[in-house]
Amino acid sequence: MKQFLLIVLLLPTCVWAISYAWWVKYTYEPISTTFDAKSAEFYDPNITHLEFYTCDNDRFFTKEQCKQIAINRGIFSLVTDGNGDGVEEEFLIGIAKNKKGKYPYSNIVLIRNAETKEFIQLISAESRGEAFSVFIGTDNGLAIFYCMECGYYSEIKWINNKWALTWPEPYG
Repeated sequence: MKQFLLIVLLLPTCVWAISYAWWVKYTYEPISTTFDAKSAEFYDPNITHLEFYTCDNDRFFTKEQCKQIAINRGIFSLVTDGNGDGVEEEFLIGIAKNKKGKYPYSNIVLIRNAETKEFIQLISAESRGEAFSVFIGTDNGLAIFYCMECGYYSEIKWINNKWALTWPEPYG
């Protein structure tokens, strides 16, 4: 009887632990006003704060969270010649706090020259909250999955001599 009672008492906890996805509720408030010794406004006049995610330290994510991100094929930076011009670009993903707009935050992608680190472009997608996103490679190239597996994503494409986000049909 004690074993049965113990199972009944622990079952809800076990189900919660198995089904809980930390990334659904993960938030990070960007606190830095500069990146590479340049103000947030240098990259976009509408932002006041910006951060670019990494698993190099525990500032953003625990070691366990970084393992889960890697298991899901998520990455926070990538070097590639995405537009085929013979020059490799570095893509960094992060979050920014907006000065104004419909939503207070934006998921951002900074694109810079991989060798010189010269800034090329910042692309963004407004967000209702300070949730994170990751890069995941797809058959069509590079995609941003918002909150890792929350049901929507965008692809980064080279269109009309600049980088742009495209929004395929929702998956899931």
